[in-house]
Amino acid sequence: MTERQYAYRAGRATIDLVCEVMWRVLSAREAGQHVALLCCDLSRAFDTADHQLIADKLSFYGIRGPALSLLTSFMSDRSQVVVAESGRLKSSEMTNAMGVPQGSCLSNTLSSLLLNDLPPAIHDAEIYMYADDVATIVTAPTTGELELKLNSVVRRLELWFRLNGLALNRDKTCFLSFQLNGSAPSAYLVTADQTTLQMVQSTKLLGFQIDSGLTWDQHIDEICSRLGRACFALRRLASTASRSVVLSCYFATVHSLITYGVELWARAADAERVFRMQKRAIRAIAGVPEDASCRELFKELNILPLTCEHIFQVALFTHKNYHAFRQRGVNESRAMRSNKLAHLLVTPAHKLSKSVRSVYISGPSVYNRLPDVIKKDATSTVVFKSRLRKWLLSHTFYSISEFYELPNI
Repeated sequence: MTERQYAYRAGRATIDLVCEVMWRVLSAREAGQHVALLCCDLSRAFDTADHQLIADKLSFYGIRGPALSLLTSFMSDRSQVVVAESGRLKSSEMTNAMGVPQGSCLSNTLSSLLLNDLPPAIHDAEIYMYADDVATIVTAPTTGELELKLNSVVRRLELWFRLNGLALNRDKTCFLSFQLNGSAPSAYLVTADQTTLQMVQSTKLLGFQIDSGLTWDQHIDEICSRLGRACFALRRLASTASRSVVLSCYFATVHSLITYGVELWARAADAERVFRMQKRAIRAIAGVPEDASCRELFKELNILPLTCEHIFQVALFTHKNYHAFRQRGVNESRAMRSNKLAHLLVTPAHKLSKSVRSVYISGPSVYNRLPDVIKKDATSTVVFKSRLRKWLLSHTFYSISEFYELPNI
């Protein structure tokens, strides 16, 4: 299976894909390249899969004989009906001549196999997939070359989709160009079979609102809008329900919104708004006035402030990828191998201020600042998470500067 498919893979999630895409964008800008992100929308990808094509790909990957016959039988000769009015109305049966049956883990594997050879088929672009969500990164040294390359990539994507029984939804497919210095990005004309693709200033990718300047302003706007409704509900609920019930509602609403991708956007200029909303929720749970201090309440309720959640996720990412960071550090700083600082991770070289906020850049520095008692013999991720969370809860950092100003332990 291709490493560019993130869905239905152990140890991978939507956040991992978006982190990788953002790092590729930043790396291109660090190298002085112009970069664009093309978000492809496929028309009913699961419903239009060709059975024979999937069978041919299964055979190519080594699944033959009775195993292949079993999988082919699973896909073919299926029918469907529409039932309504509690079963009193039922349509006539219709045979499914195509499509992957949805509802089982096998269906996910078959759909992934259908798209498995897409990344190597597009040589001058980087393809990242989460099920049928396809994100394509295109880079070029000049704006003119980027426009030509985008058009070329779109044509080849359309051809590949067509040959594999899929269809690109041109009306919903869009792209954005990244300009990280605050200026407006150049306009590009990109067409797909005489249909002009929409160039946008921001687009949604797996639940993240990504903008051309990587400011995360629109994503934070959306979070705050949803947090406002959640905080209102929590305050109303706190007057009638027990604290355990209110806390359950907090983790189901506020906590889930705050922690999703917090390592990506929590150091944005506008992230303070989210922290204020979190403190508003904490005061609602505790039943204290709107101007009451929350630092001790976080400890009492066993909840990490936004900055601590950010540190937690960044450190966890670094711990999981420790050997990759370690190898990168050795390659970039040979002189450190023989001195007392050799155990520290080295931050990769970078020029852009936006890169500093990336988990790939901030990860080593955050990890190095953690006390040795957290990292020592923490071969298990579960042990590392438990130690780290307990330590962060005892400090309740309100800002990243508080974390870095803490004396080394």
